[in-house]
Amino acid sequence: MGLLWAFVPAIALAQPPFQLHGWVAARGLAVEGRPSWRDGDFGRLDVGADNPEDDATYGAGKLQLALDARLGQHLDAHLHFAARAEPEGTGGQAFGLVEGYLEAHTRLRDSDRVSLRAGHLILPTSKENLDWAWSSPYTLTFSALNTWIGEEVRATGLLGAYQLAFGEADELRFWGSAFGGNDSGGTLLAWRGWALGDRLGVWNETVPLPPLPGLETGAPFGEQLDSGTRPFGSDLDDRAGWAASLGWRRAGRASLQATHYDNRGDRELYNGEYAWRTDFYLVGGDLHLPALGGELSLVAEWMDGSTGMGELDSTHVQLDFETTYYLVSWSRGLWRLTTRYDHFETRDTDGSVPLDPNDGDGSAWTVAAFWEHGTWPLRLGAEWVDVDAVRPAAGLVGTGALPSGSDAFGPDTGGQSLILEARVFLDR
Repeated sequence: MGLLWAFVPAIALAQPPFQLHGWVAARGLAVEGRPSWRDGDFGRLDVGADNPEDDATYGAGKLQLALDARLGQHLDAHLHFAARAEPEGTGGQAFGLVEGYLEAHTRLRDSDRVSLRAGHLILPTSKENLDWAWSSPYTLTFSALNTWIGEEVRATGLLGAYQLAFGEADELRFWGSAFGGNDSGGTLLAWRGWALGDRLGVWNETVPLPPLPGLETGAPFGEQLDSGTRPFGSDLDDRAGWAASLGWRRAGRASLQATHYDNRGDRELYNGEYAWRTDFYLVGGDLHLPALGGELSLVAEWMDGSTGMGELDSTHVQLDFETTYYLVSWSRGLWRLTTRYDHFETRDTDGSVPLDPNDGDGSAWTVAAFWEHGTWPLRLGAEWVDVDAVRPAAGLVGTGALPSGSDAFGPDTGGQSLILEARVFLDR
């Protein structure tokens, strides 16, 4: 963690230019569905109702703040913080560090660029989360794929990138990363499943897990922290993970990118937290075309991977996971309209389904509309999300297979949400 804070005094003393990016938002939410995973249940959304048959309304506030500072001709610093005001009882921290890193960069010839980042950072994989502070210009709720990236995938270490320009507007980009501190990545996918939200995990926070029988005291995985899982923090197994990516981009028109990630977790238990072995392939692209007097954006990403922990010759957890989304967005003048389809699934492969059932699948439709003021730094948005999902483990609640006192809601973990938001940008 010392690496992340070593450059904070330098930012405070640096001379302009500074760049402050981000936004503050007020939201009203109406939701239908079972309690959220963030309340210790199985609901797929960030917030849920007390009962699947009921509707619930909430108010919420969010702040995403990113500070970039030029420390020298070839050295920059970046800090990104998140703060949120959420319904009472919601798990996780209200404030924390999302990213913090130094970046050294230079140009080779007139166009090629080499850079090296050191610190705690989000890997640059997303075709959806393109705005400052890793937010999306298309929707309020991220795809299932990028929801999980924001929750459980982060690198604390180094990321080197080489950008090679050719032709009039084309660019090839390669990056590679060696990192630690992400050993528990995979815990949420295994024991909760895919979810949809826009919550970015922060350093050293603990988030809840569902009431699974394997996590009870005395059960095979009962040594897991009672409070949940800690996605980002100190390295557990002293083994570096790695990720690498190759991509192509035509400025303002299209891009393609393929990434492989492997955290190389050793599958052992460390003070209440398992080091999961998680690896995946991620392929994504986008295309932007003129249409109906505006711009039509087509975006898609696909991920396929596996995660597991524990000794393979004894009781352990192992599953495969896959997700994809397709997004269509049209913008003209002050308006943007977007629709997205998600499909996601987890497949339990460890053979211990009666004890620890981790299968699940589902799909979701998201429709969003934004209006952004031409001169004021204001955006108004409305979004509807409809999740249709099943997780067999959720159907065991109240049958005696899960902790006593739990409510029996069945295996349906879907839900719907309507979000109205007023967002003020801090850099416009």
